[in-house]
Amino acid sequence: MKKYNSYSTYQPSSVEWLGEIPLHWEIIRLKHICWRAANYGANESSESYLEEGVRFLRTTDIDDFGNLSSDGAVFLEDSKVADYKLDDGDILISRSGTIGRSFLYSKDKHGECAFAGYLVRFSLREKQLPKFIFYFTKSRAFLDYLGISIIQSTIGNVNGQKYANMSLSIPPLTEQKYIVSFLDRETTRIDTLITKKRELINLLEKKRNAVIAHAVTKGLNSNASMTDSKIEWLGKIPEHWKITRLKFISPQITVGIVVTPAKYYVDTGVPCLRSLNVKQGKLMYADIVFISSESNELHRKSMIFEGDLVVVRTGQPGATAVVDKRFHGANCIDLIIVRQSPYFNSHYLSYLANSDFAQTQFELGSGGAIQQHFNVGTAANLQVLAPPIVEQQEIVSFLDKKLSQMNNLINKVQKSINLLQQQRSALITAAVTGKIDVREEVKRGTA
Repeated sequence: MKKYNSYSTYQPSSVEWLGEIPLHWEIIRLKHICWRAANYGANESSESYLEEGVRFLRTTDIDDFGNLSSDGAVFLEDSKVADYKLDDGDILISRSGTIGRSFLYSKDKHGECAFAGYLVRFSLREKQLPKFIFYFTKSRAFLDYLGISIIQSTIGNVNGQKYANMSLSIPPLTEQKYIVSFLDRETTRIDTLITKKRELINLLEKKRNAVIAHAVTKGLNSNASMTDSKIEWLGKIPEHWKITRLKFISPQITVGIVVTPAKYYVDTGVPCLRSLNVKQGKLMYADIVFISSESNELHRKSMIFEGDLVVVRTGQPGATAVVDKRFHGANCIDLIIVRQSPYFNSHYLSYLANSDFAQTQFELGSGGAIQQHFNVGTAANLQVLAPPIVEQQEIVSFLDKKLSQMNNLINKVQKSINLLQQQRSALITAAVTGKIDVREEVKRGTA
């Protein structure tokens, strides 16, 4: 981060998460700079949602940077939210779920909006700049405060009074404007870089998917004789390849524990995979659950073994991974299990199942209005391209090497995004807590 000037004199704030502040700044509780504080939103069920009316803001509509998503917007009748409509400059902070997620409202930008019960509204007095307070809620100091204040219950939460009593480091209004101007420019610059890097990752992921799709549908030999597959979205395939269905090459296709799986959970025991443990081509140990040995034996049908495939049914349907030795003899919940085939390379099948060719079939076979979901029948009838086993192994070796290179590049770009986000947070924190003096930067127009 660029080196900025500090203030000439500081004073102890006596607030753990703020440290020293400039001598002329004040420590003030949030409620004391508001004319309306800790105002909870409306509690309305989804049954009341409309396709038009007053937009009803929920925590899930707001991202970590305070942007409002246009996806999944819901609306309510004006009469239901008359007391919960937002005014320009209102700040919303989430008190449950994604705790501390904040939003600064502008009627011109966001249209007429009301807010839901898990959000808390703060309306500032005229001598305060709402965007300065909004930036404070994006600082490390605010996160430190949350860490101290979280109430551990069924769902961790910070209630409205906790937010209202939060101590802030407040400069004079003129100085708030300088800081906001500085942060607007700098965060825009950083966010532009982040956006470009995310676009690069998207391009790399598309290229990765294209490499997989070509290898598992066209093979590695560009001189191979081709023939029409007679599948609309597939086109030509190598002449010596066959097309079959998954049910004809796997000894068994079944499903994991479906009925009330939570009743079998124990603190330690046999690992049990869920959909969140399955990503395309890999299994994740994080957030694993366990069942007892007795429960595992009771559900022998859904035990998994090294070389089997597990396929996600709901959420990201079709995401497939090969069971490795870590989970040999484990169990799974609501995943489709494809037993290892004696005639096919399991890793080839995993690459094929994660390719656009298979994903198209999963989508066509999925149902459900809220989220995609498919069953054993859909998986069993998946059309499978069947090159000779030696060629399958060659494809796996090629893809393992090629994708390792591409994944390393994606990881490097992601690390640079993480560093930029850390820089963004550090810059906001330094500015709103007075660790740097940006007034001259703004005056010179060099911010």
